[in-house]
Amino acid sequence: MRKLALMLSLMIVAGGAQQALAIAQFQAAFIKEYVNAHPDKEFQAYIKKQAKCHICHQGKVTPKNVHHNAYGKHLVDLLDAKEDKKDLEKIKKAFDKVAKMRSDPNDEKSPTYGDLIKASKLPGGDLDEAKKEPKEEKAK
Repeated sequence: MRKLALMLSLMIVAGGAQQALAIAQFQAAFIKEYVNAHPDKEFQAYIKKQAKCHICHQGKVTPKNVHHNAYGKHLVDLLDAKEDKKDLEKIKKAFDKVAKMRSDPNDEKSPTYGDLIKASKLPGGDLDEAKKEPKEEKAK
């Protein structure tokens, strides 16, 4: 019985790791594309040590609670976590496409997501705000 419980626990943990791995692959591609060669060393450390998942996510990130910020929502429209996690070319193209989008689609003068990254800012907004749980959307 103990062995069965241990095996089930390991399967659950492994399943959770699989889910996290897909996110980690997108994050690694983002860091390679925008962060590693960024001239602002403090920004590099900020992304890698503090922002992490909040580059794209809003609130607490768990396999059952995945909310995306505005930047992340654009990427979700272009990428499938399971199907595209190994397709580095598709990931790069999605990043390039979203980098050209305005951070406020209703304001032609708003910076693009790429401009925000170049200015050492998170593309999805302030980290403190990104850590807050999103407000529930009301059904129409």
